[in-house]
Amino acid sequence: MMTWLTFVAAAAFLGVLTEIQAGALRLWIYTPRRMVVINVLVTVGLLFGTTAWLTSGISLPIQFLCGALLGIAYEALNFAGLNGWYFPNNKLWFLKGRAALTVGVGVAWGLYPVLTNLLVGVLKPS
Repeated sequence: MMTWLTFVAAAAFLGVLTEIQAGALRLWIYTPRRMVVINVLVTVGLLFGTTAWLTSGISLPIQFLCGALLGIAYEALNFAGLNGWYFPNNKLWFLKGRAALTVGVGVAWGLYPVLTNLLVGVLKPS
């Protein structure tokens, strides 16, 4: 059985990969810049890693739904005053405006518990 810390580390690793890609493509910009570290360690690592740990063994759609609900709440919190990041021109690809970004990007957060559980499964000793 994998420990909680394994899930947290796996999620944080996925967060680092995501932020490298997002930074290179300038998909979103952190204000202040140190928010990226907080986001990877606390939000992706602790929150979504713990969500993956708690939902391990549950169906992938439920894992995704749990992550998406948390993601929508987190994106809404950012627009409501956290202001930890912004999307250039208030858009990301076909998503334009706060409502579309909150829901669209929030739903994408649902991938973290799923991918974390898949990664932990690959790491599990046979």
